[in-house]
Amino acid sequence: MTETQIKYFLTVAEEQSFSRAAQKLYVSQPAVSKIISQLENELGFMLFDRTRKHFKLTDECEMFRDFVLRCYEDYQQTMENIRIHRSGFSGCVRIGIVDSWSTTQFYDEIVTYFAAVHPNIELRVEAYGVDAMLEALRRGEIDVGITFGFIVSNQKDIASKPFVALEAGFLYAENGEGPKRTLKDFQDMSFILKVEGTERVRKLITELCRSEGFEPKFHNSKGAGYEITEVRHGNCALFCCEWHFWKESGLFQYFPMDYRLPTKLIYIQEREINAKSIFVNEVEMLFADRIEQSMQRPVLHGSA
Repeated sequence: MTETQIKYFLTVAEEQSFSRAAQKLYVSQPAVSKIISQLENELGFMLFDRTRKHFKLTDECEMFRDFVLRCYEDYQQTMENIRIHRSGFSGCVRIGIVDSWSTTQFYDEIVTYFAAVHPNIELRVEAYGVDAMLEALRRGEIDVGITFGFIVSNQKDIASKPFVALEAGFLYAENGEGPKRTLKDFQDMSFILKVEGTERVRKLITELCRSEGFEPKFHNSKGAGYEITEVRHGNCALFCCEWHFWKESGLFQYFPMDYRLPTKLIYIQEREINAKSIFVNEVEMLFADRIEQSMQRPVLHGSA
């Protein structure tokens, strides 16, 4: 039994009319009838007598309504008490994200949610290279990080929870030969590597290319400006995910792979409930459906 079913049932019982209940609920009459029919099937008895000329509650409905009213009032009061309790949580959560990610893909939703549910918890976001994020977490400069799963797979002192698995791919400049169709089309190009997380990303790209039958060539980055220049001139390809802000820029061609790249919420484990643990648990709940859906396709774990 859902809260929606209870709400619709009590409204129909009060109005003693499906059409008036639909108007009060701002939905269509068929929608109300469907919900009531589902509830009756779950309960195993009829709630409303539809055979008579005048609308009538069945005897079972009268008994059930009295029970639901008592329970629903307790439920609403309990939920209000929980809301008041949760709004009392306070503190500041410092969040580290990968410096190449666009926050519009996920962070705006988190901020909106916490403003409504936990108005006394302040969120601050900072961008880091993947290695620098781990050190910032260890030094206590941030409370939570969101990064690629393969970056933290062997970090025993850092706790983690699964986050969304992202589409992985490569950014490149089309050189007149047409778009890349397979990963093997990159065998004559170099892959540019950022200073941060070089070895982990190198191993991941190497595994992917070897699975396609060739050995990749690498080129070391001298900074973000250098990377964008090299890629735009067609000298290199850049490994990225769907949240990469350059992917949104329209400056490059994008080659998506058939794999997804798991990300994780990372933190230093503590026992007490504080703003940080609230953030980790609430974000996991907020993105639960997308986490499950994104893991349906093959994922890349990489060699960390």
